[in-house]
Amino acid sequence: MPVVQFAIIIDGTQDISGVEQESICVRSVDADLQPKEEFLGIYQVSSTTGQNIAKMACDVMTRLQLLVSTPRTNL
Repeated sequence: MPVVQFAIIIDGTQDISGVEQESICVRSVDADLQPKEEFLGIYQVSSTTGQNIAKMACDVMTRLQLLVSTPRTNL
């Protein structure tokens, strides 16, 4: 049974030079109800507004060729 729902977990902190870094993980549950988490990487963002973080998350998912459908917005 394929995964039909998943969660994107994003957590950020500043590195030693003060640059904001966001880590991204994807969490899902398999057919046996076992949770699975995949670390996708650490990415730099220019600001931590919701819109900017959403853009970064969509960009990462697209670059990794992960299927994402989003409502039509001005992201």
